[in-house]
Amino acid sequence: MEQPTGIEEIEQRVALVDAAVRSIAEHPVDVTDPDWVTRMRQGPAPLDEAGVRAEAESALRDLIALYAQGDESLRASVRGLFSRYRNSFAVHRPSGRW
Repeated sequence: MEQPTGIEEIEQRVALVDAAVRSIAEHPVDVTDPDWVTRMRQGPAPLDEAGVRAEAESALRDLIALYAQGDESLRASVRGLFSRYRNSFAVHRPSGRW
């Protein structure tokens, strides 16, 4: 596995992913429509819809590695990224590819 890059570079990548999924995350959902859940499930995953799955998974992998290797200060910085970039809700650990 490659060594993760610095947190500043990873934050730039996370910011790009966050911006790409922002409009999807903020898109209004008509919860009065009885089929709204079905429509949401049938649509593409937000990362795929935004076209940033590979970038998001790569950044997440690097953040996890930094967190595991880092001291408490670095770990706090990693946690801070998740607080600042709320639209990254769509990013999760890809199964079978770690």
